[in-house]
Amino acid sequence: MQKRKKVKRGASAKQKVAKRQAKRAASGTVAHTSREIVVRAPALSRKGVRVNVNAPSNATDDSVAAEAEYNVRAMDDNAQISRGGTLQPSETHALEAADDGGPPRVVRKRFSAI
Repeated sequence: MQKRKKVKRGASAKQKVAKRQAKRAASGTVAHTSREIVVRAPALSRKGVRVNVNAPSNATDDSVAAEAEYNVRAMDDNAQISRGGTLQPSETHALEAADDGGPPRVVRKRFSAI
């Protein structure tokens, strides 16, 4: 009788994830997380507005909020946020009412080419 040869199988899913995380940690890259934060925007809403942000997981909440607030104000200054109705040619984002009665959400509706 012949001996069976061992068949090498691929790494398990857990091993693959662990290997990927170790490689990422060694290279110095940081994972990004998506969060929803509320930023102050008096021109748009008294309650502020909600914005989805994709930021490094090691970034502080203050720095992420400051950057998001700057971006929302810049879009508002450049007339890129629609306050309701149909979008004008320059508008790329719209304010949508929140289901829970909280601050409205800024949502991208389209891209613009310059």
